[in-house]
Amino acid sequence: MQSKRFISFFIFFAIIILIISFFYSIPLSSAKNDKIKRIDIVHYADPRMNGVGNFVRSSDCYSLLGIKPIIPINYTINPENNQGIDKNFVVNAIRSSANTWDKAVGKKLFGNYEINYNVSNPWFDGKNSVVFSDIFLDTSLIGQISSFIDTDTGSIIEFDMILNSKLPFGDATLNFSLMDIQNAITHEFGHGLGLGDVYDSQCSYVTMFGYGSFGETMKRTLEKPDVRGLKSIY
Repeated sequence: MQSKRFISFFIFFAIIILIISFFYSIPLSSAKNDKIKRIDIVHYADPRMNGVGNFVRSSDCYSLLGIKPIIPINYTINPENNQGIDKNFVVNAIRSSANTWDKAVGKKLFGNYEINYNVSNPWFDGKNSVVFSDIFLDTSLIGQISSFIDTDTGSIIEFDMILNSKLPFGDATLNFSLMDIQNAITHEFGHGLGLGDVYDSQCSYVTMFGYGSFGETMKRTLEKPDVRGLKSIY
């Protein structure tokens, strides 16, 4: 009889603790989320997607998001993919993309990197991640970057990049039928640094042009407008 009373008391006490924890966690969680804003920027495949992408136009061929990260940026790579792409190639391509932006301003914008096979889809976890993902519904998108903004400071406190694994990726210098990894990531890193997309046809040669295509590699390097935009921030 005493054991039954003890079990009943324990269950009652546990329920009370759970209820208290639930109500106390709501305002803390809400307060935290109120200070964080998520911005998603999509990189479209094929430059004439039925008028898609009429967001930012600039005669200077660069645009600013009005936000920037705290540098240097440490980032996490999950090179796992369903296409059999060599993981060392994936890592080296992403590192080359980061170095491209560093060289543009002569300072260390990107810091250390780590390889972590546990990071996946965009999730606010304190890691600036680069991954492949199959969350996209079709092949009209090359990838996406999700930036988490501290609304008090306007700083990017985390960004997560995903490449659409429904598209064939690799080294487009060897195979024009592929989406080039370094090409795509160099573009996405520009967003992580505070640059926006541009869509004017006269700006189609710049790295931050909002569209990409199979076999394209010119976004591996930066053009003068990309560098001007970057230097206006840093």
